Amino acid sequence: MKQALWFGRWGPVVLWAAFIFYLSSLPNLRAVQNPRWDEILRSGLHALFYAFFFLLWYRALKGNPRRTTISMVGCLSYALFDEIHQYFVPTRTFQIQDLLVDFIGCLGGAWGVKNIIPGLPPKLMRWAEKLGLS
Repeated sequence: MKQALWFGRWGPVVLWAAFIFYLSSLPNLRAVQNPRWDEILRSGLHALFYAFFFLLWYRALKGNPRRTTISMVGCLSYALFDEIHQYFVPTRTFQIQDLLVDFIGCLGGAWGVKNIIPGLPPKLMRWAEKLGLS
C-alpha cells in the first residue's frame, strides 16, 4: 500500500520532470518560426509548465506543513538542473531569463493554491480536495 501511495503521489512529479527533460534535450526546439513570437510563446510555456510542476509537487507533499516551501525549492532546483542540462545540448544554452520565468511560474502555482483554491465553489473545492490541492 505504501508503494502504491508513493507512486500515486510522486509518479506524476517524476513523469512531468521527465517530460521537461525530454523537451530540453531537443536541439533546435521551436514553437513557431518567427523568432520574436517563439521567444514569447516559449517563455509563456515555461511559466505554465513550472506552475503545473509546482502543483504536482504540492499535491505530492500533502500533509507536510512546509509543502509550499518544499514545492518551491524542488521546482526551482529542477529548473536550475534543467538549465545546466541545456548547456550541454547542441544549439541550447543556459539562460538566466528562463530561470526567472520558471520562478514566476512556480510563484503563480503557489499563489493559486493560496488564493484561488480556497475561494472555489463547493463542487470545485471537493474536486481540488480529491486531487490533493487543498
